[in-house]
Amino acid sequence: MKKILFIVFFALMQLPSFAQYEIGYTYDGAGNRIKRELLFAKSQTRAKSEQDKQPDNYTDRLNRQLITISPNPTHGIIRVHIEKHSAEDQYAIYVYTVGGEKVFHSDHVEPTTDIDLSNLSSGIYILKITNGDKDITRKIIKQ
Repeated sequence: MKKILFIVFFALMQLPSFAQYEIGYTYDGAGNRIKRELLFAKSQTRAKSEQDKQPDNYTDRLNRQLITISPNPTHGIIRVHIEKHSAEDQYAIYVYTVGGEKVFHSDHVEPTTDIDLSNLSSGIYILKITNGDKDITRKIIKQ
């Protein structure tokens, strides 16, 4: 009986590693988590190699389009890549201080857009990407 319970317990512990989804989070302008959702396309939400000490790359979905934000933390340039970006998409990018002050805004968003934060002081900033009535928000660390 103990052997069967051990096998069942071991099998249940391995289940999450075979899942075909990940959990995505949405944050408000102050960096507080306001939404949690399951993402069924396998992505690397926070792919960080501890051995390489690489910066984080955030991958998220906005209106079924994959958006990658890297690197984080940054020394100045943040790259936002929107997969399958088309001309009729109405994206906008905003960067706010944690106090809510807007320090960057762009309505002209390309499939790959670089945001220069080098003129800002070190600290935590909020990056918000909108498309219509949908948005994603990420915390960015400027070193």
